[in-house]
Amino acid sequence: MPSGGKRISDKTQQCVCKNCGAFFICTGVGRPAAYCSPECKQETALTRRGVERVCEQCGVTFTTLNGNAMFCSKECRWESMIQETHWRTMYQKECPACGITFETVSRSQIFCSIKCGRKQSAEDARRYNTCQYCGEPFWRRNAYRMKYCGSECQFAAIREETLERHKNDVPVLPTVYDKVCPECDTVFTTTRQNQIYCSNDCTYSANLRQKREQWAAEYEPRTFVCKECGAEVTTVCGEPRSAFCSDECATRCTRRAYKERRGEHMKRAFRKQVVFKKIYKRDGGVCQICGLPVAFDKTPEQIWAATIDHIIPLSVGGTHEPDNCQLAHRICNSLKLQEDDGFYIDWDEMCKTDGERWIPVLEEYQRYMKEATP
Repeated sequence: MPSGGKRISDKTQQCVCKNCGAFFICTGVGRPAAYCSPECKQETALTRRGVERVCEQCGVTFTTLNGNAMFCSKECRWESMIQETHWRTMYQKECPACGITFETVSRSQIFCSIKCGRKQSAEDARRYNTCQYCGEPFWRRNAYRMKYCGSECQFAAIREETLERHKNDVPVLPTVYDKVCPECDTVFTTTRQNQIYCSNDCTYSANLRQKREQWAAEYEPRTFVCKECGAEVTTVCGEPRSAFCSDECATRCTRRAYKERRGEHMKRAFRKQVVFKKIYKRDGGVCQICGLPVAFDKTPEQIWAATIDHIIPLSVGGTHEPDNCQLAHRICNSLKLQEDDGFYIDWDEMCKTDGERWIPVLEEYQRYMKEATP
């Protein structure tokens, strides 16, 4: 099928025109054509259904298929439209942008052209305006549409207008209620009828107490056997017990498990015997992690006491021998965790970043060193 949509066949047939009787060849598909040309078709249509009309512009009589036709051609129609335009009311106006006097048929037209209208809009958008509250000139985009130079003047003007509107109103004083706080038994006054507690702290503590009472009422106790001592324990609301009957049993079990792991690590990592005095003398009594002096004291309860630290931890494959051991404070050793060689602590920098936590620790170190030094 061609791009126009008309189907063409290789078959040809000879037809006779119904208007002029001439023979012509038809190559279309479907019903054969009745006329040899569009002129013959138009002539037949005018003969059958044509209407004679008189052109309202030039007065020529013409035949047309449209019974409402008023003009014989497009030219006559355009001429009639031009004449009607001149018959309309014309307004004499002066353009505020360029000052030129012009005529227009539109009563609402202001500028002589679109260019002048855009130019005037741009000038209005850039011009200064005077604030109706403070009287100062200001510039904003589209300032000619604004009353005030900013939000402060606007709120002040609204406030004064509201006060002026309500200056004759009789003030209504709020009702004051005397109440007793059910949480702390304090007598207080309030203007809110539904207020129960005297402060937010009392409200928080009362809600917390009520929630805990509700939780205790809905709590279902559970019975289990302590993993350490074998005692039967019944849980109580608010006590997070799930495996041990007390903190002592939990600590005892944790220490025993740590000693077992430590013993396994020592068995696998043992190479040579490590003597504390020799390590202390070799390192000159200085912590190899932070660089501060270490007292010759191995008390377990003292965080600044001396310990032997494995440079490469036993848990990550280090060996137990003098070459892999160094002198360190107990707190420095605990902060190292499983870090490899090269770990260093700068106490001054840590006090700058988190002084609330570490300054008391350093003060304890100074007191401990004074007592430990003979």
